[in-house]
Amino acid sequence: MKDVLGDKSDDSIAFLDLHDAMTVIKSHNKQLPEGMTEDLLMDINKEASKRMIALVAPGVELSHREELLKLSMGRMFDSVVQRMRQCADGESKHQMYMYSGHDTTIMPLLATLGQDITTWPPYVSNVIFEMWESQKDGKKQEYVKVLVNGKEVDLPDMLPGNVYAYDVDFL
Repeated sequence: MKDVLGDKSDDSIAFLDLHDAMTVIKSHNKQLPEGMTEDLLMDINKEASKRMIALVAPGVELSHREELLKLSMGRMFDSVVQRMRQCADGESKHQMYMYSGHDTTIMPLLATLGQDITTWPPYVSNVIFEMWESQKDGKKQEYVKVLVNGKEVDLPDMLPGNVYAYDVDFL
């Protein structure tokens, strides 16, 4: 890889920076460095993802994973959940809230939602929390559906019989 990049130094490769640079070049339809193949780009993506996951969710196999993830995204996730609860309780005058972040925000958010992250989120990725309401046995019930780049996401501890909907209290 260092040969493709024309790097003659003994320094190690900064995969996160390299991933960012290649993503920008490719996203703007600029010519990639000579010798940079799609397979090499995928290898860079996987290595950068692995290193970022180690930063945002260290020790994901360890018993304290849930606590670490809550610490990394706790304030933002709490804000999202509190606003959904306010809407469910009729205490909000807003029908939509919008947050903005980067790929380095989306990765720990997805990890917090129990998603297995093996590759970097695509450029201009998005996460949408939709709140739904239904009547069950004459009682109002609120549910949350999560979409990542337009695709519904399975969350852990799903409610039986409803593949993509989660009770607001679950969050």
